Amino acid sequence: MRLRWKFQRDDGKEMEIDVMAKSECGRIVLVDVKKTKERTGIALVKDFVEKCDAYSAIFPEQLLLPAFLSTGGFTEEATRFCRENCIGISDKITYFLSFE
Repeated sequence: MRLRWKFQRDDGKEMEIDVMAKSECGRIVLVDVKKTKERTGIALVKDFVEKCDAYSAIFPEQLLLPAFLSTGGFTEEATRFCRENCIGISDKITYFLSFE
């Protein structure tokens, strides 16, 4: 797993992936994280898709699982776009703590 992985597209534009991890089945999970009270709109999701496309251009042999975590949730338009483009979304992480 890597956090905040920076890379450049062929045209020199710098990009950053918040979380990158390899799943047990060998696929690469790319996650964009937005810690905000406001709902994430389609523009930020499309920016994430641009990052995923750039990553795929560098590593075409890797199968990606894109996901987006926004603590403020998502607009209806962004949710629909994610559904149509197979991008996993969540607005929370549930922690299970053990006090032994």
